[in-house]
Amino acid sequence: MEVGDLYEHHSGKIYKIVALGKDADTLEEIVTYEAPDGAIWHHKRDNFENAKTSDGRPRFWPREGVVPARASRINLEENGVYLYTVGGMVYLNAEGDLFMHGKQLILSEEVQRAVMVIFSVIKGRALV
Repeated sequence: MEVGDLYEHHSGKIYKIVALGKDADTLEEIVTYEAPDGAIWHHKRDNFENAKTSDGRPRFWPREGVVPARASRINLEENGVYLYTVGGMVYLNAEGDLFMHGKQLILSEEVQRAVMVIFSVIKGRALV
């Protein structure tokens, strides 16, 4: 586990590790993580890594290649929108194509429609 790693909670939300430290009184290792809404949480590392739900599933597990939805900066261009997230830069173009780290992602028609809705809302255009 390192600062910047992403973990999925059993609820489906993605959390980012923002700090690793120790409790000043007990010297237990502590994990500090950020929720998708920006809330900051702390857990004992052992509990964070090993806690299970009532049905035995892990509460958290590491995720790779997942980009949290919250954008820290948005740049509007003539033919597209750049979203800067904690997971990297995402580009949406006017045709509904989605790119991450310079690679086009293949999307189902349903997801492509959702991308177009996002693009339209960000650009302030009415949907056709």
